[in-house]
Amino acid sequence: DLGNAVVTLSDEVNLTTNLNAVLGSTILSTGSAELKVVIDETDLDPGASELTADLSTIYGDALSSFNVVGDVIFSGTMNEAVSLNVSEGSSLTTAASLANGKSIKGLGSLILTDVQDVTELNFGSLDVSEVLGYADLTAGENYEIAGDLGKLQLEINTSEADENQSVTLGEANLNTASFTIGPRIVFDVDTTSVVGHEIDGAGSVILQNLNEAPDTDLSDINATKVTAKFEETGTFTGNLNTAAVEISDGAVMTLSAKIASGVIFSGTGSLLVTELENATDIDLSNADVQVSAEVSGGDNAVFSSISDLGSAELKITNTSGNVRFSDGASISDASFEISTGS
Repeated sequence: DLGNAVVTLSDEVNLTTNLNAVLGSTILSTGSAELKVVIDETDLDPGASELTADLSTIYGDALSSFNVVGDVIFSGTMNEAVSLNVSEGSSLTTAASLANGKSIKGLGSLILTDVQDVTELNFGSLDVSEVLGYADLTAGENYEIAGDLGKLQLEINTSEADENQSVTLGEANLNTASFTIGPRIVFDVDTTSVVGHEIDGAGSVILQNLNEAPDTDLSDINATKVTAKFEETGTFTGNLNTAAVEISDGAVMTLSAKIASGVIFSGTGSLLVTELENATDIDLSNADVQVSAEVSGGDNAVFSSISDLGSAELKITNTSGNVRFSDGASISDASFEISTGS
């Protein structure tokens, strides 16, 4: 333990030592000398579970890096001027507020607690193998995510036992972020802002303005309940995955039968389903909206015994082929319009 000593390292001397040995010291360099400080469990006070040291009390131009080895919980003070490295196979657990805006690198893991306490995230300089973050909301507390999330894998939970709590996105750069949402969390976001980002967990996702992302792929969004809102007339050609769709009043959503089959539709708008001839196992039984459907083309279309038209108004315009429904097909609530020549 050097205490408050002032030490000068000769040119090209590279010294590696534990944190406790140099806290409060001044380490100077002549030429290219460097001091690397290792932080591990041996730096803990007897009986302590976390490190509370003030890293800014190590002075001098020789100090080049702090290196975390093993699994360390840190609640002290960071050194603003020197980078922190988390070694491969190691982890550093600390409050998100302490890591916000800092340069932390390495092949290890960074675990951030109390992410909800940081109003403007600045995680773009967290260049470790993974950044795991935890936001634990108190009862009645809604949460807006803003700032640069970097590669954050954020898990959001609440202590609320009965009421849902809303999580939204403010001015945010998601980069490669992903989300896990717990029970009673409702993640209410614009569709275009989260496309390509993984969202899972036991909570709910509401995707606004699906109509503005007509070819989007929702296969990365796998929360327990996903509702996509289609708010203006348009055609959707993407992948709905497990999402239910709510169509707004006056809006008409057009999509192919292959995409529409089995999907839950609700709302006061209407649905136009095309190319039924390409989905002969079609299931529109979950469409609780006004449904118009079309069979077109010139080939025969034989709908299987498990097909279900629900209450669709089916328009048949195929000019040369035959349309037939196998025994067992559910068509009793549907209506039919057969065009001349069909």
